[in-house]
Amino acid sequence: MDSDQADESTLGWLIWLCSDALAQFLESLPPFFSAPAHSPSDIDDISDEELLRRFREGSKFKFPSTAIGTNNVSRVTEHTVMKSGQDFEEDIDYPSEALVLQLVAEQTSIPVPRVRRLLKAKDGTPYMALEHIPGHQLSFVWPTLSWFGRIRIAFKMHSYIRQLRKIRHPRSSIPGPMGIPGEGGRICPSPLWGLFDRRGPFATYADLTYFFNERLARLLKSERKQPPSLETLTTFDDTQPLVLTHQDLNPRNFIVGDDGHLWLVDWAWAGFYPPWFEYVTMRWQARNEEDVIGKKNPEWDAIIPFVCGRFFEHWRWIARISKALNWT
Repeated sequence: MDSDQADESTLGWLIWLCSDALAQFLESLPPFFSAPAHSPSDIDDISDEELLRRFREGSKFKFPSTAIGTNNVSRVTEHTVMKSGQDFEEDIDYPSEALVLQLVAEQTSIPVPRVRRLLKAKDGTPYMALEHIPGHQLSFVWPTLSWFGRIRIAFKMHSYIRQLRKIRHPRSSIPGPMGIPGEGGRICPSPLWGLFDRRGPFATYADLTYFFNERLARLLKSERKQPPSLETLTTFDDTQPLVLTHQDLNPRNFIVGDDGHLWLVDWAWAGFYPPWFEYVTMRWQARNEEDVIGKKNPEWDAIIPFVCGRFFEHWRWIARISKALNWT
């Protein structure tokens, strides 16, 4: 019995159902800790030009020596970091990540950095000035945690995903990154796409469904199997509404704050997708993390179904068509 089959056992289902019920109960209780401690803005008197200079040239303010994966982020002051918008369209005034951070801050209790300023370089590249979160990445803290500490983190992450899936917004009907009112779909970045890290834009949920079903049809044709017509091909699961997904849940993007809270950062790939996208992308990112650090993290792998939901069939389906997702 492989690991997926073991996960799908009756005992596994019972454990998951009991854990999910406990998580919902814990969410209903008053918080044990105070709200996240946001630092005051310290860039109000600094010009855009000076912030961009510090971003390019660096400043005396550094990240902790244990920090990894911060190559596209610069700490420009003690309490502020800057990063470029990672949208793929030209002439973007409102980076999707900034819009998502504002939405999450308004509609959930998930601790996320505050957006302090949006600015543009002379070449039109958008940048965001964000609140710096004092603390350490979960990738550094995780190996030091007891089993109880890791379970506590898993319950907290489970709560975050539940809250994200409750968000309702006018963009919820358009697959992909956040946009401003009246704007069409945006190009969709995701680790799920394989070698192509972006696809779309998709104007509707039906367009996203068609893309995946068309890929399956092409794959079957390449294998000399008779593909069913796209009108009857319904293997892509679009039975649940689009929900806000982070798509990059890995230990580097959780900050164990000095204030005791678990912060979630780096929302560049966030957008509205089927709920099972979160599970699939979290598993993909776990594999990538193992390749980067050169060792496995079975405890992290074990919490993924609890955090995101038990979407084992969806994982196998994406793995089945992964070759076709790499085609132009």
